[in-house]
Amino acid sequence: MENQFWQLNEFSDLLGRHFTTVNSWFNDLEKNKIHFVNKTQSGNKRVFDSLDLEIGKLIVRLRDDEGYNLEAIRNKIATDPSIETRPFPIDYQSDQQELSIEVVSNEISKNIESQVGNLLKNFEEQMMLRLGESAEERIIRERQRDINNMITTNRIQTKLELEALDKWAELPTKERSIGLFVKREDTIKREMFVKKYILENFESRLNNEMKND
Repeated sequence: MENQFWQLNEFSDLLGRHFTTVNSWFNDLEKNKIHFVNKTQSGNKRVFDSLDLEIGKLIVRLRDDEGYNLEAIRNKIATDPSIETRPFPIDYQSDQQELSIEVVSNEISKNIESQVGNLLKNFEEQMMLRLGESAEERIIRERQRDINNMITTNRIQTKLELEALDKWAELPTKERSIGLFVKREDTIKREMFVKKYILENFESRLNNEMKND
């Protein structure tokens, strides 16, 4: 069996468990940096081998014969020196990390949109109190407002992004790099740095734009 490899469905059959159950076991081990399962070259499918099979059989035995829960199994695999596990690649990024970054990125975008909407709505309400206008005039003004909003938002975001990249470049190389032996730019960290800078500065820049107008 030493040179055999299995995809998830075949591997689950060997363990006598549903593939979703087996997948959740190894997700948990990977999430907690306990055991790594090799992936295909595309990086989107696990390829299990004999070492993974031993880990899987151990989980089945601990659950069925000894009544361990998943947390106890995880702790045993992590701390028992007699249990062989596979180390993680140097530049490993988990799916959970990528998901978290995507969630944070989406939240930042939503916050920016909310800030723009609230500020412009307040500004519009103030203007309506000062000026009387017909329905036709209001429609024209609202169309122009939407166009101006889009132009203003894109202009501010572009300026802030360029500023953020300049500030990122000023950071020490150690803070901008990832990898122990071969250093390369941490693009995920750079993206988060830029988005955070935009979020922190967008409202004040928008206020300045509105005052200047």
